[in-house]
Amino acid sequence: MKMSIIGAIEYNMFGIPMIGADICGFFISVQDAEMCTRWLQLGSFYTFSRNHNANGNLPKDPASFNNKTLEDSTRKALKLRYELLPYIYTIMYHVSQNGGTAMKALFFEFPEDFNTYEIDEQFLLGHILVSPVLQPGKTEVRAYFPRNAAWYDLRTGKEFQQGVYILPAPIDYINIHLRGGIVVPTQELGSCLNTECARKNAFGLIVALDKDKKAKGSLFWDDGESDVSGSNYHLVNYEFDSGSLKMTIQKNYSEIGGLFYSSIKFYGFEQSFANVKLDGNSIDSSNIENKENVLTISNQKISLNQDHAIEFS
Repeated sequence: MKMSIIGAIEYNMFGIPMIGADICGFFISVQDAEMCTRWLQLGSFYTFSRNHNANGNLPKDPASFNNKTLEDSTRKALKLRYELLPYIYTIMYHVSQNGGTAMKALFFEFPEDFNTYEIDEQFLLGHILVSPVLQPGKTEVRAYFPRNAAWYDLRTGKEFQQGVYILPAPIDYINIHLRGGIVVPTQELGSCLNTECARKNAFGLIVALDKDKKAKGSLFWDDGESDVSGSNYHLVNYEFDSGSLKMTIQKNYSEIGGLFYSSIKFYGFEQSFANVKLDGNSIDSSNIENKENVLTISNQKISLNQDHAIEFS
């Protein structure tokens, strides 16, 4: 399981970003519920996530264990993966067009931080820092947050300073954090069990601010079938700077028209404000929550097929 992290990083270096180990082991004819629970959590953040094993070996799919903890943990991890698919999909688009890596070692992004050079039990998926449990019987994990960056718990927006942390990691939980400076597009999963259903659901944004209180990102979204060289895709850039979030369309297509952003979260938001406006119109204060440097705008229907600006004053 640990070696799969190293292997995936190496394949990304070789120019093969769509990669992932056979979750729970291919040739191993062993049903280890704890190992498989942790591996399914880790595998949810491979670019290619697949539970798979050889013919004749004991089955490894989550249902085959008859273990509620494993099943519930897998649902949680895969739900988070599905919600982050717009971001992962966008990463893969940019890598396919411009080269680079989707999964990477920490020292790729922080070469000046010598503490990252020997870290092989954490990795970055874009700006997502993954810190899995890789040893049996452990309910906490040692995680390092590199210097010269802002870091946030992806789920809650809690900020972490640089350094080593011993983080709680119960059997049904994997620690996932965001590096500041990125705008991450998400999508609600709801009751959907596949992407054909989920791709019709509402989007969201997580704006994780860096130390200069800025962030950038993008969304690539297509019809799910066409080659990227075709015209059936949508590309929008996001940028937060000087108290304003701008969403600027680079390429549009008609089928995106029915989709919208329902919520936007800002992590590391310390700005004082009296009013929040969307395209010049004030947003009802009942739809704005500002708590512990996490600001959430909810209950919106912000169309994907138009440029927008959210401004704080």
